[in-house]
Order: sequence, then structure tokens, then C-alpha cells
Amino acid sequence: MDRAPGVLASLRVTTFSTERGDASSSRDRAPRDDAIAIARAAVAHHADDVVILDVSPLTTVATHFVIATARNPRLGASLVAELTRTIRRRLALHPRVEGAPGDAWVALDCADVVVHIFSPEARAFYQLERLWADAAVVET
Repeated sequence: MDRAPGVLASLRVTTFSTERGDASSSRDRAPRDDAIAIARAAVAHHADDVVILDVSPLTTVATHFVIATARNPRLGASLVAELTRTIRRRLALHPRVEGAPGDAWVALDCADVVVHIFSPEARAFYQLERLWADAAVVET
């Protein structure tokens, strides 16, 4: 793992078994702020149609979903790698990656925020925005 010396002692495990960074960097931020930072990073790395949903009133799985589209498998793989790196460095979170980079649907589980990266076809098929239509859209 790519941790600085001494950081291991300050790590904690959440209910979802996802490691978090030190208290000053992660506990003081709201999940909404993390979701916005992740969405902005996705846009910066050429993701299309990035949407943040506040699902906190609807489920206990997460508080926010970030949904993004990668135009092709190569961009999808790059997006997964860059977002994982950004989430680790800037937010001190260690996301669990579900799916292989470049798959039609890859999820990054950051405990409170789950990032969904879709191919255009998979996004049209699964229609998460329609499935979670009762969730509020977060403006960035």
C-alpha cells in the first residue's frame, strides 16, 4: 500500500470495512463534499454526463451515488485508475473497486459515496437515475 510512515496508526475501519485516512482529513468532511470532489475529478478526466444523487433518505448502503459515463473501454479503464488515485490522494479514502477497469460497469465503493462508471450502453440499460428517481440531484 502507498501510505506514509506513521499513517497506519491513525487509520480506522468503517462499518463497510473501508479504510479512511486520518481524522482531520476525512471525518471533518461531509460525504456530499466528497461526492462533489469525485464528480469534479471525473469531469476533469473526460467523463460524460456526471450526476450526483443524494440517496441517503432511500438506502443505508451509501449517502451519495456519483454516476458517470466513459465513452469507450480505454477511457473507462483510465477513469477508474485516475479516480482511484485521486480519491486516495485528495480524500484519504481507499475505495474498493468492483469490476475490472474497462468493463461496462465499474463501481468504486468509498463507503458513504459509491461511484458508478458506465459504458454508454450499460448506462442506458441499467438506468440508475430512473431506478433512484426519488433521490435528489446534487448541484456542483
